[in-house]
Amino acid sequence: MSKDGTAPVERSSAAPRRAGSRAVRCGLLLFFAACVPEVGSPPSLLTTPRVLAVRSEPPEVSPGEAAQLFLTVAGPTNGAELGALDGALSDTRWAVCLAPKPPVDDRFTNERCLTDESAVQPLALRGQTVRVPIPSEACARFGPQTPPSLPEQPPGRPRDPDETGGYYQPVRVQVPALGLVALAAVRIVCGLALTTPEVAAEYRTQYRRNRNPEIAGLVLQQDGTAVPSWAVPVGAMLVLSLIPSTDSAEPFLRLDPATRRLETSHEALRVSWFAAQGHFAFSTTAGKDSPAIGNTWHAPDEPGNVVVWAVLRDSRGGVAVWSQSIDVGRGNR
Repeated sequence: MSKDGTAPVERSSAAPRRAGSRAVRCGLLLFFAACVPEVGSPPSLLTTPRVLAVRSEPPEVSPGEAAQLFLTVAGPTNGAELGALDGALSDTRWAVCLAPKPPVDDRFTNERCLTDESAVQPLALRGQTVRVPIPSEACARFGPQTPPSLPEQPPGRPRDPDETGGYYQPVRVQVPALGLVALAAVRIVCGLALTTPEVAAEYRTQYRRNRNPEIAGLVLQQDGTAVPSWAVPVGAMLVLSLIPSTDSAEPFLRLDPATRRLETSHEALRVSWFAAQGHFAFSTTAGKDSPAIGNTWHAPDEPGNVVVWAVLRDSRGGVAVWSQSIDVGRGNR
């Protein structure tokens, strides 16, 4: 399951429908990097309401357990649009995908989960946050166990893990009033496949489930000097530095696919950036040796209030969301 690349347009009434396969990949990158607007616009530019993230708490559960999912949608930030957005989110609808992908398909999940109601199990509750029970057979449908046979379909095969050894239960989220539909995912605990009983037992006892990363703050700087968010000059070139908590990049146990031995790896962190005004140098930036994850933002040339969004993700599916209101050109008004 790929975790990088550029996502296509998500299905929205504000844009033409794309092929189902593109929409499925959009759902995958909603989980990992967020969907992008129409071709020609920077991925970070919010021109219409858009799903930025779905955070699962906890971010990793066993089949039969439940996760609390939190939806983040953002868009242009004037008062009328914000009021309409709040009203739309109260009718957010959720459904658990039940259809395994075809055996020769390398996409995140079966595209039927986006459009075919027989492929999902809708939840009765609606709203921006809901408690989602994970089906007991999730590891058979989306993990290393043999999937159930389907009428008039070729036999399925177990899923391959991602590079962290993880498997994911897809969850569909819809905001009908905004025309938005996307796929999120919850990491599921399925154990190891194709290994010795001794290695599998060691993994079960030593593996530690993922925790969501946390954000300590966002720092704004111009020419190396800190700038308060309420006093940003028009047209300023700023460095924005998101500061994750010190324990956000966790160590975890994984099976090395080459040696078939257990090894300890560390999560990678990256941030997706969004705003309705101004522009970022990069839509996504990654953490390396520095404790902060930075990006360059060019403030708009007109004064006004801008909300900047940063979505922090770890490589095992954990999510944290930060929003910062920036007052541009207060002295020019």
